[in-house]
Amino acid sequence: MRHEREGNLDDLNQAVECSKDAVNRTREGSSNRAKYLDRLSNHLGSRYHREGKPDDFIEAARSSQAAVGLTREGNPHRKLEDLNQAIRHIQYTLNLKLEGSPYRAICLGKLSYLLCARYDREKKMKDIDQGIEHSQAAVNLIPKGRPDRAYPLSSLSLCLIKRFERDGKLDDVNQAIDYGQAAVNLTAEGNPYRAYYLDQLSEAFLVRYQRKGKRKDLAHAIELIQAALKLTPEGHPDRAAYISTLNDSKRIRPGGRFHPVPRWMMVLFPRWVVWLILAPFLD
Repeated sequence: MRHEREGNLDDLNQAVECSKDAVNRTREGSSNRAKYLDRLSNHLGSRYHREGKPDDFIEAARSSQAAVGLTREGNPHRKLEDLNQAIRHIQYTLNLKLEGSPYRAICLGKLSYLLCARYDREKKMKDIDQGIEHSQAAVNLIPKGRPDRAYPLSSLSLCLIKRFERDGKLDDVNQAIDYGQAAVNLTAEGNPYRAYYLDQLSEAFLVRYQRKGKRKDLAHAIELIQAALKLTPEGHPDRAAYISTLNDSKRIRPGGRFHPVPRWMMVLFPRWVVWLILAPFLD
């Protein structure tokens, strides 16, 4: 989409309004309504990451809950509390998409991130392996050079870092850096996701520094996270995470990132909803 390519907030605002209109024009109970609710949630989530306004997150979460209520079996009002439900929702959504659809690539990338999140909690090897498979499939769906290819490239990079931490194969972290750099290169200055891609690439260099001990990897990691901080305004919810990464790198203690989730999100919504909206921004 154009707002992802150029970082134009007006385009993103228009995408939100168009998605709201599509939802309002679709009858209750329709499977198409679930699709439009999911798309609205994606746009509102993007705007939340761009501006950090809680109202956008709240509306995105409610849209996701409504979409799941239309797609799950059984009572649509039963309380959903776990990450597995979010993963099942994305898998169901994928079943609605035609092969080759650009939106299918977005769903595959999001599913990959969610599988990484579940791996961090359950340490099941199949989640990382499936995450790599899904993100690679998403990359293959999008032609080279297109800006929207950055999202699945970033997802693939993250999965490879996780597999490196599990198996210790240097090829994985080297490829993670290559894919992460490709994601940054495809993302224009001013795009709200550029800071996140810079941060993730920084982590990949820190992981390789921990393994190989080359100072240039550490220096590059610090340079990247400083660039991410410059792109992130004071008060933005991701800024604390980038500062944490920078502090770790300056203490020469490379490791994982901490993305703080505001307590109000966890109070208002089930955990699976928070994971679904923030999936690309959580370890």
